[in-house]
Amino acid sequence: MTHGEYTGQQELARLIKERFGVEAAIPDYLEEITLTPGMQPAVVAYPEKAEPRIDWGYLISDLEGRLAQIQSRREAMEKKSWAEQADLRNRLLETSRDLAGIIAEI
Repeated sequence: MTHGEYTGQQELARLIKERFGVEAAIPDYLEEITLTPGMQPAVVAYPEKAEPRIDWGYLISDLEGRLAQIQSRREAMEKKSWAEQADLRNRLLETSRDLAGIIAEI
């Protein structure tokens, strides 16, 4: 078994196979694998814990609320110095790009 980021897990599994000639198991999140000599690995998964329901309604509602807060504070943003406004603009543009990427995946 290996732990950490998936690419790191894959690399460690490759090195274990290369060095020891043993296939390394990469468990999923919260998955348990019991190793017993001479037997196949016993896998126990907990999908209800590893993949809890995502509350999309709450997430989208929260995002809408945050955008409404920005809109309501527009006048205050316009009163900030040019440098502060430019920083806020850049951060909002980055957020917009992130949202565009999410939309493109849907």
